Amino acid sequence: MPKIQVRDIEMNYEEHGAADGEPLVLLHGFTGSLRGLDRFLEPFGAKYRLITADWRGHGQTTNPGDPQILHSELGKDLAAFCDKLGIRRAHFLGISSGAMQQFPLALARPDLVQSMTLVIGTHIFDDYAQQRVSEIAANQRAKFLAEPLEDPARQARRLVMNQQWKGSVIAPGDHAYTPAQLRTIASPALIIHGDRDIFFPVRIAVEMYTSMPNAELCVLPRCGHEVPDRFVSFFVQIVLDFLGRNPIGASQRGAS
Repeated sequence: MPKIQVRDIEMNYEEHGAADGEPLVLLHGFTGSLRGLDRFLEPFGAKYRLITADWRGHGQTTNPGDPQILHSELGKDLAAFCDKLGIRRAHFLGISSGAMQQFPLALARPDLVQSMTLVIGTHIFDDYAQQRVSEIAANQRAKFLAEPLEDPARQARRLVMNQQWKGSVIAPGDHAYTPAQLRTIASPALIIHGDRDIFFPVRIAVEMYTSMPNAELCVLPRCGHEVPDRFVSFFVQIVLDFLGRNPIGASQRGAS
């Protein structure tokens, strides 16, 4: 797997799919890695040039000194990563925190973002989200400590990432985009949400939908934060339909 220098990190990434297709950047969730996106490589790769990467501090990508991981910084990493690969314009699809980092990217680099697929994401870490994440992070930490791994280094890393996940949500003002800011995002956006999400109630998805001028909303019934795992085939179908209706011009794709 190739690695490139992006800002202050060494980023691990992979490319799959149609080399001459439109670029589609797939973004995993917090505490995950690019391996969690493997199930989408075949259905999306039949038409698109797929780029996946481990974010800062995840998988095989470094995070010098293990500082706090903020979504605003992830957005900067993402822009620098695309620039390094010579991508002038791309589709972006992110799950959970992979959706969140698209907001700072779209606001800072509208030239780069052809479309956004925002899966179980949010534009703001409000009091409810902060409380729920803090509670679940505390429960997970207690579980990790009660069930130690044989590998002490892996155990320590698991505890660090637990705290970084919580810290990314409760950091004051880091991820708090207003409806007025969302109205300036002109890129087509597909918002996919579960109606029983434990972190971001469906009202969050509705606010993103009503604020972003070119947004579409798909709410999946009786589904929480496990989207798209419960509806993989339907998820793939609606994403491919959305992408097909918002193509990138050949001259805008950049290097292949």
